[in-house]
Amino acid sequence: MTALDPAARTALRDCGISVAAWARAQGFTDGRWHGDACGCPDDRCAGYHHDDDADCGCFAVLLEQYLAGLPLPSLPVTRDDLAAAFPEWDICQASGIWTARLTTSQDWPQPYLTASSAAELAERLNGYLTGGGR
Repeated sequence: MTALDPAARTALRDCGISVAAWARAQGFTDGRWHGDACGCPDDRCAGYHHDDDADCGCFAVLLEQYLAGLPLPSLPVTRDDLAAAFPEWDICQASGIWTARLTTSQDWPQPYLTASSAAELAERLNGYLTGGGR
């Protein structure tokens, strides 16, 4: 589990938001932070959404939405969330690798997707289902 970096903690504290409240607002129902250190709920944000040493644009936008009382976007973040969102897929996570195998397919081998996080797997599943392929 990644801890929030000092900049994100300071921004939250300055807004009167606890880490637990921020975590819950991002879908982490246990109140613990499971996202990236920059404050984005996507645990691969730094290096993917922005350079490692750059500010996180996701966090700034999500914080503005939170403060404005707007609903925050939600992504499945656990195996159970993914299984509920994509019931026709067998979802597995082992050694940091997430996989999904289409159980209703008659093709052999059955279509499968891999990812390094639950959020990435959700994006790939959505892409697959909307015609974006693997």
